[in-house]
Amino acid sequence: MVENPAPGGGASNVATFTIGTAGDNAVPVLTGATAGTPSGNVTITLAGVGFVSGATVQWNDVGFTPTAVTPTQVTFTIPVAHYRTAAVRVINPGPGGGPSNEIIVTVIRLQVYLPLLKR
Repeated sequence: MVENPAPGGGASNVATFTIGTAGDNAVPVLTGATAGTPSGNVTITLAGVGFVSGATVQWNDVGFTPTAVTPTQVTFTIPVAHYRTAAVRVINPGPGGGPSNEIIVTVIRLQVYLPLLKR
């Protein structure tokens, strides 16, 4: 908090931050997600920054091991049983690291219905 003197001064809002040690893993930040066509297991790619090797994904608090991790993308696969709206986050391992912000992702199984023809 910072405080300016009167007249017209006052206290600022409070900002919390953490100072890490050199070499610590970053806390990742999620910015979005894309998914393949749901027809069985579906592959989801999360976008953001700060992802590191060993990161894991939590889909409504169920852990998944990514199939690929780059500094800006994490790819993982969910089975049909997990199709729904989910709070998703990425957790980087220590030292440092920790959970990202959460984003909401919805996966809905697509079904195609053919019209019945009268004879």
